[in-house]
Amino acid sequence: MSDGLASLLPLNARMFLRHLMRDEEEEGSLMTAEDLSPSQIDLLYKEIEKKERENTLKEESIKEALYQTQEGLDPSSPLYEKARVRFRTDNENLIRQDNLGSEDPVPEGYAIVGSGGGKSGNYRTIARLRSEDEIDNLLISKSNNYMDQLDSFERTRGKTSVVPAAQTLDFTGQPVTEDKSKINQFNFLKSLKDSFVSDDYNIATTLGQFNAFRNKDGTIAIKDEYNFNPVRLGNTLRSDGSREIEYYEKDEEDETRLPFSFLDVMRDSPGFIPSPEIAANYLARTMFPDKKSPVEFTLPKRHSLPDDYSSGGKLSLI
Repeated sequence: MSDGLASLLPLNARMFLRHLMRDEEEEGSLMTAEDLSPSQIDLLYKEIEKKERENTLKEESIKEALYQTQEGLDPSSPLYEKARVRFRTDNENLIRQDNLGSEDPVPEGYAIVGSGGGKSGNYRTIARLRSEDEIDNLLISKSNNYMDQLDSFERTRGKTSVVPAAQTLDFTGQPVTEDKSKINQFNFLKSLKDSFVSDDYNIATTLGQFNAFRNKDGTIAIKDEYNFNPVRLGNTLRSDGSREIEYYEKDEEDETRLPFSFLDVMRDSPGFIPSPEIAANYLARTMFPDKKSPVEFTLPKRHSLPDDYSSGGKLSLI
């Protein structure tokens, strides 16, 4: 495909076709920074910097939590009692007592952690008091966990894993993220429009989750693997707020690489006809179930782009 014709296609379509057409033995990166428009590069910087800020705040929060737990293990610390007080009650196994009188005693070894009243009478919530040894063991466990998390931050210093803010819906139409406004992959016309006008949509449907590495010269290297995830059949919200996600086909060893049969495609076609993204997923996993393309390129420094830099692709499709 010629340079001019390829440049007419949006980023997500160009990378999809390039992935399908390239040799499986080819080792070079599927895309380069020149495939991105200046606004898409700027968006990537913003996504990366946002995640870096979040990681910095999380690391500082873990450091503070580690400090508090360690103070609770040092009897000579002036913060010893204060650090231990919130662990004295076992709040994971609360007991509610209803229809109580004002003189009803608290069972030995328990403490009141909540109370109230209403038409049905007074009630209170009690929790078991932990022993000093239990508190020590709990603080040691938490301290070790915090140190493991900080060690992970240190080992991955300079690396940031990014999930673009614009996320797609799953196979049932349920949003993967709380933001329901940005993407609707079950609206064909919106998906088509967003492919041409939305940087968020293009980045989300081309890179998905990726790793960013800070270089000493101020540039950022992007590393990813272009492949196709398993299609979700179910995304059920549990009572505790978590989600139970079911996949179309599942393999304990490698659930992302199972191909679809012709009967599978015919059976499920009503589900993906309105969704270009899911249709592409079916196509790729049917024709090339094991195909993966490496993605590794360096973003240019901000404000260093020439006026005639890529407006959507200067490279040929293959």
